[in-house]
Amino acid sequence: MTLLPYVPGKNRYYPAIAPTNDFIIFNESTCPGGNSGGDCDADTDPTATLFSLPLPAGAAQPTLLANANAPGVADGTNTVLANTYPKWSPFVFALDEQHQVLWATFSSKRRYGLYPDKGNLYIWMFAVGASGATGGADPSHVAFCLPFQALDTSNHIAQWTEQAVPIVP
Repeated sequence: MTLLPYVPGKNRYYPAIAPTNDFIIFNESTCPGGNSGGDCDADTDPTATLFSLPLPAGAAQPTLLANANAPGVADGTNTVLANTYPKWSPFVFALDEQHQVLWATFSSKRRYGLYPDKGNLYIWMFAVGASGATGGADPSHVAFCLPFQALDTSNHIAQWTEQAVPIVP
């Protein structure tokens, strides 16, 4: 199924269906020199940016997830952060009786705190209103880096659980 038409100079990839089944998040990269080459092969493309799209797609336009894509303080004005490989938590969280929130993760080369920039990818997490992108409004919230990651290597996929089970010796 085609969700969005082909656009020369763009690569759209890694669609992830929300656990509510009514929208997706995905990546879009800008391809210098056309749709081929290392900067447009869907493997940590420097210009990888997160978008959402309601389902069924129909005539809907993608919504830039500007809050989730926003650079951190240490990134300054750099917005080429390789925000890639979005994945949903499989759970829908109830904030109260009327409001729900979804959580998603992605890998990014944005700077993490005061650590020296080694060019590694770290896992970042952001909240999304369960209603998705209604009326083209950005449903995302600002991302935060998940702690307890190895800082000397790249990280790509978060693991989800609703309950931590203690290890019994």
